[in-house]
Amino acid sequence: MAPAAERSFLALRASGAGRKVGMILALFLKRFVMVGVKPDKAKSLPANIIPIARTENVRELAELYSAAEVFVNPTWQDNYPTVNLEAIACGTPVITYNTGGSVESVTPATGIVIP
Repeated sequence: MAPAAERSFLALRASGAGRKVGMILALFLKRFVMVGVKPDKAKSLPANIIPIARTENVRELAELYSAAEVFVNPTWQDNYPTVNLEAIACGTPVITYNTGGSVESVTPATGIVIP
C-alpha cells in the first residue's frame, strides 16, 4: 500500500459535508479524487483535489469506486446510503458516520463507522 500522503481517496458527495471533508483531507494528502463536482465549483478547489463531474454511468461509477483505496461518505442525513453498498460491492472500504443503515452495511471487514 502506498504511503498515506500518496493515496487516493474518493468522496462521492461533493457538496455540503463532503466538500468540507474533502478540503480538510486535501491538506494532508498528495491527491484526493472528488466525484460529483459541478464545473463552476471545480475551479475553486486546491490543485491536489482532482474533480470529476457527477455520472449516472454504472460502469464508470464501478471503475471510480474500484480505483479508490477508500471511499469517504461524510453524511449525517442518509437513511440507508446505497453509495456505501456500491463501494463495498467494488471491494473499496468505506469510512462513514453512524447514520441510517451504515451500521448494518459497513462492518469491520468492509470499513469504519464513526460514532
